Amino acid sequence: MYDFIVDVYNLGAGYEQLKEVPGTSDYPRAKITKEIFQDFLFKRQNQETQALEIGPGSGFITEHLCSVLPADSSCALDLMDFSQGFLDNTKEKKYNVRNYICFDVTKYQSKPQIENNYDIIFFQEVLEHLVSPFTALVNIHSMLKEGGLLFLTIPNSGWWRNIYTENLRTKLLLRPKIYLDTHISEISVT
Repeated sequence: MYDFIVDVYNLGAGYEQLKEVPGTSDYPRAKITKEIFQDFLFKRQNQETQALEIGPGSGFITEHLCSVLPADSSCALDLMDFSQGFLDNTKEKKYNVRNYICFDVTKYQSKPQIENNYDIIFFQEVLEHLVSPFTALVNIHSMLKEGGLLFLTIPNSGWWRNIYTENLRTKLLLRPKIYLDTHISEISVT
């Protein structure tokens, strides 16, 4: 099954050439993410900071993260995805990103260069797409430095109006060539 999922995502990467097709919750999430990152960087003034975004997709959040990177290069942002296609699409946008890392967080693979390396990791709207979400969280934990922060968001599947709006407007009307619901894991905070 895992190979099938990888094939689906690689196929989807070919359609992700769109600049962005933000959903109804994307703009508020981007604003909050940007504010959290600004606050984090402010508290770490004069300290080297390593940041990572896992699963950048079309680069919508990446753009907002890059907009607050300090001019003095005291913070480096890396992107990670298991799909080289998605990384290539984001790379074409020429964001201020240090490294593009093709790595599957759901599998154990020793990568000493990323273990205990990051002060903050952004992992938004990705967990529900993974075959092994708990393995991913264990691996992500190993990437964080002591005292590092994980900023994790998952969709609120209980908000029926959002589900209806997202599926009808975004997926059926704006992306008529492809409709892939790649939510594999059902996750609830309740």
